[in-house]
Amino acid sequence: MKVLDPVCKMAIEDKDTVATSRYKETAYYFCSEACKEHFDKDPLRYLMVKSFIPPER
Repeated sequence: MKVLDPVCKMAIEDKDTVATSRYKETAYYFCSEACKEHFDKDPLRYLMVKSFIPPER
């Protein structure tokens, strides 16, 4: 399944993700530790973007 890194907007296969983070009971997937760190510092900055579609639970 393809997932979207909410920080850099890269589409990646879920099996190829480097890191994951949970926010409000939803898992988010990342292409790098750097993207995960940015997200963890301020998740709403990345989730408030209208074009973002969260991954399936």
